Amino acid sequence: MNDVKKDAVKYGVLSCCQFFENIPHAEVARILRNSKVCAMLSKAEGANRAIYEALFSGVPIVVCRDNIGVNRAHVNEHTGAFASDEELDRVIERMIAGYAAYDTRTWALANTGYVNATRVVNDTLKRLALEAGEPWTQDICPKKNGPNLLYVSEEDRLAMEPEYKRLEAYLDL
Repeated sequence: MNDVKKDAVKYGVLSCCQFFENIPHAEVARILRNSKVCAMLSKAEGANRAIYEALFSGVPIVVCRDNIGVNRAHVNEHTGAFASDEELDRVIERMIAGYAAYDTRTWALANTGYVNATRVVNDTLKRLALEAGEPWTQDICPKKNGPNLLYVSEEDRLAMEPEYKRLEAYLDL
């Protein structure tokens, strides 16, 4: 954080910045929902949680055009834009001015997130089992980040607990 503050001083924008550290997840979500744009400027980073939190919070994203790792299909006319270093200021200004035109939450609910991921993985596993002549006896139990990985249902977590114990036998502890 100190490097960011030093850069803010260096570029004369410290008075325009607010810094938050060690705040609860609910407070992060509240602050994010009040944002007009979320910027991910790293050039080599995968599915950064912040951009998905922004999408589900209704906030458009701007992603470094040179990024390697982000699913490029997730940056589109509904969710945001890519920007090179040279055009970043103009893209952010354009997105802030027109942020209400983006429909990030609707797009995210239809195309990403744990509900969709669980469905895709479940359908694939089921198809593979049935093609191999195996019975399909139970769908998988969904998990989500909240902010850390957890079962969506406490009932599922409790039902899976004996299986975790069984699998521990295979670990070389």
